[in-house]
Amino acid sequence: MSCVTHPFLSSPWRERLIEKCQQLRIEPPVFQVMSEIRGGRTAWSSVVKVQGQYISARFWYDGKNVNNAMEDAAEVAFKHLSGTSQPASPMYRLGDIIPISENMHQENF
Repeated sequence: MSCVTHPFLSSPWRERLIEKCQQLRIEPPVFQVMSEIRGGRTAWSSVVKVQGQYISARFWYDGKNVNNAMEDAAEVAFKHLSGTSQPASPMYRLGDIIPISENMHQENF
């Protein structure tokens, strides 16, 4: 299993998360990007799967800042794996139902 990201965008938190996963000898992170229509505009966020857990970004972003959503999720996951902080966002185990509204669309990255 591999981590699929936008290789042309700088991603320091994603890189740190990938290195942490390698250090811990666990599968690399897998990112999902989600969108939701809010008041005529589309908001974007991200979830990262690490060790069978889904950890979400803390915030929703404008479409031009979707990279920030993945960085946000990577930062939360990295800090969780490092034991430096508890995730401020919901965390889900594999098989749990992740609340996704009917207006939400998700893509795997």
